Amino acid sequence: MQTRGGEVSQTWGSVEPFRLQERDLFLGLPKTDLHVHLDGSLRPATILELAAQQKVSLGVESIEGVESLVGAGRDFGSLNEYLKGFAVTLSVMQTESSLRRCAFE
Repeated sequence: MQTRGGEVSQTWGSVEPFRLQERDLFLGLPKTDLHVHLDGSLRPATILELAAQQKVSLGVESIEGVESLVGAGRDFGSLNEYLKGFAVTLSVMQTESSLRRCAFE
């Protein structure tokens, strides 16, 4: 870090700050998740199908019901509330074939 007149600024060796064009290009590029857990990545339709095949009672019968059950798109008040959705996904991931399907999808 360097100080200029009381202000602190970071320097990155000889790398200059992004110019506006480079910044816009970078922001426009597609992004990917680098750390995604399998049990948090199941499609609602897959959860329904696997539950039916394995005779797992979810208490819901629609994609919207599954989304609500796992809390898709919801803000959670606590870690405990967030983790409750994983009980649903894990309930249909207990066979080799279901794990293979989930990993494939």
